[in-house]
Amino acid sequence: MAIISGAGIKIQLIASVTFPFGIDITQLADDTDPFSFVDMTIGEGAIGVNGDPVFWSRAALVPFQLSIVPNSDNDKDLQVIFDSNRVGQGKLSVDDEIFITGIYPSGEKISLLNGKMFTGSAAQSVQSTGRMKSKTYTFAFGNYTRV
Repeated sequence: MAIISGAGIKIQLIASVTFPFGIDITQLADDTDPFSFVDMTIGEGAIGVNGDPVFWSRAALVPFQLSIVPNSDNDKDLQVIFDSNRVGQGKLSVDDEIFITGIYPSGEKISLLNGKMFTGSAAQSVQSTGRMKSKTYTFAFGNYTRV
């Protein structure tokens, strides 16, 4: 029988400069997908001038999104990574290399390697319902391994 429950997923994030010993991500959002891979394009094709199909592979980063409960300890830690890596006038960026490991309830493990944080939010947003909006942090990785 296939196990399709995500409840109990274990996640660790290492930021090479900001959190070199890693942080456990346990406070996952409930109002959006908390552990999400975005589809990748790894090949393309076209029709040549003679009508023959032509195909090629293309290198692609591995896009990934992590959504966290707002104002939680995990949100505060990820905000530190975001702020530390953001380039701005009069501040230095620490240039963290990010690694994320996820262990699914089925026992399958995925390790995301050689990554960078790409997007985050500068401050907390409020939804029209009056609830704080969950924060989504977007990353891209050079590689991954699955076991």
